Amino acid sequence: MTPERTIGPTPERLSKAGEDVEAFTADENEHWKAIRLLDDHVLESLQSRRRISGDEYNAGMRFYGDWYMAGLSDSGVIDPGRVIVDGGKFDNVSDVKLSAMTRHHRALQALGLIVSHVLTCVLLTEESLEAYGHRVCGYKNSKQAKLAATERLKQSLAALDYYYYGQRHTRMQAGHVDGYRPVIVTAHEAP
Repeated sequence: MTPERTIGPTPERLSKAGEDVEAFTADENEHWKAIRLLDDHVLESLQSRRRISGDEYNAGMRFYGDWYMAGLSDSGVIDPGRVIVDGGKFDNVSDVKLSAMTRHHRALQALGLIVSHVLTCVLLTEESLEAYGHRVCGYKNSKQAKLAATERLKQSLAALDYYYYGQRHTRMQAGHVDGYRPVIVTAHEAP
């Protein structure tokens, strides 16, 4: 056994992933490395290449999580042969599912149809960036289509980040002058 053993996909799968591959080690004391393929999940790929911020990544994952927890990812097929009397059996909806559905609906309303379209197509239904660029942006060239779709996704993630987390106040301020030393006032000295 070699100290730098690699656990990972087949060479065929690696060639399909292209540049969207990264080595991953959970701990420095481990004697193995795993290869993580990032071509299936667009957020992971953009985050690893530093194309989006951590806040935008978290906003995208929160949007995806609300959609998934709401049960909207189910691809249930209606059975036309099933006999339904008086509307059928009522399924109770849990509070978690209802809350996630409400959060997802509010996010979609706040972003609007145009901004949320790329999030829905690329993040939720996992359409590739290249296919989205061809279909929506109208580019014939694969590289241009992927670039246009990536830019639309980045702008939508920025809007989603602003919706979820608001504008951050990152400016630091100091409220003292040179030579200032804080004094702890005891209960006996207080006015």
